[in-house]
Amino acid sequence: MSLMTAIAFVLERWLLPSSGTVLVILAGVIITSLSVPNRIAYGAVIFGALAFNFLFTAPRGSLHMEDFEEITTMAVFLAVGLAMVYWITRERIQRAELNDAELRSTILLSLSHDLRSPLTSIIGNLSTLQIYREQISVEQQEELINAASEESERLHSYLENLFQATRFEHGAVHIFPQKISVHDVIVETIKRLPANSRINYLASNHPECIIEVQVSLFTQALYNILDNALRYSNLEKPVTIDLKATAHGSTTGAEIMITNYLNEPLVESPTNWLKPFYSARKGDRGHGGAGLGLSVAFSIIKAHQGQLSFESDEHQLKVRIRLP
Repeated sequence: MSLMTAIAFVLERWLLPSSGTVLVILAGVIITSLSVPNRIAYGAVIFGALAFNFLFTAPRGSLHMEDFEEITTMAVFLAVGLAMVYWITRERIQRAELNDAELRSTILLSLSHDLRSPLTSIIGNLSTLQIYREQISVEQQEELINAASEESERLHSYLENLFQATRFEHGAVHIFPQKISVHDVIVETIKRLPANSRINYLASNHPECIIEVQVSLFTQALYNILDNALRYSNLEKPVTIDLKATAHGSTTGAEIMITNYLNEPLVESPTNWLKPFYSARKGDRGHGGAGLGLSVAFSIIKAHQGQLSFESDEHQLKVRIRLP
């Protein structure tokens, strides 16, 4: 706004008429209104009117006005400026409401899909067990029970992520750290995954890294990342975990590298996956969840002063976790 006023002042020296000066200042008001909050935009209109009065009307250097044409010009400037700010503000509000409506629709579709899938599987497995218990072998019964148990774990994890996402959104998460072995957390997290998971973690080759984290949150973050890697990677390739000890001066930390093989090259930046409720699925079609797992994992690691980053090529995706 100040820049456009200065430009008007320079152009006025080249005999630019008062109407032209007002148009330059009005352009400054419009540009300002597009990039600042509403109150500041209205303030820019008042500032522009005062600048026109003080710098470009007779007597110069005062807020007194004598010329009727200049008074009319400033009145028109105020009317047009306030109207422009009002319409820009209204358009901004309507666009925000539309974006909110689209986000709510996307969230509802994602929630319905991600809740329906495990529930349908649980109901199907348990119903089959109930109806055909006498006709199937003990092994088949165990398979149905294990499948229902795995889907129950998946549903519990999803609901926990939804709960944590809400807490982070409202700033209601408080960290209570304690010293733990990263190796022990990795081992316990792997135990939560399905028994046939393709996890390659050679525990004997990893150092003893002791860090301070809230165990429940850190375990959830690690589970989310591993679960995502297992679900969206090549089913014939393992998901590998590599643990390294790090040091920053007198502070010790840990670096966890999780590598999985891609079914096809990525067509989008992995950082998009860190956005809450981001999904590659369009509506209720395609693959991808509600985008909660990695988003919550990122928030948890960030709350522990850590970092989460991605490295990828045509064949592999690596997720790097650095703590603290």
